[in-house]
Amino acid sequence: MQNGQVERFNGRFRDECLNANWFRNMADARQKIGYWHNEYNCDRPYTSRGYRTPNEFTAILRSSSITGRKSRQVNNGKTRFVTISATHQQVMDQ
Repeated sequence: MQNGQVERFNGRFRDECLNANWFRNMADARQKIGYWHNEYNCDRPYTSRGYRTPNEFTAILRSSSITGRKSRQVNNGKTRFVTISATHQQVMDQ
């Protein structure tokens, strides 16, 4: 395995999209793959972002960098307070 992230993505793409759909033609394949791609990139929550979707995380990032507020994240029973600025991120575990 040369790149774990690429291998993980390829496995998810194969399992969640290619194996789950029948494609009638190239246009149908492009449409279904496009829907999956949008869901994967925009609608799916990520654990590294505090179980938030990329759009939710971006909104928090923008509001935090403008106001300097701290964002509260709860992961696996641990509370993290994250101060996000445009140039760096500080994390305090409690």
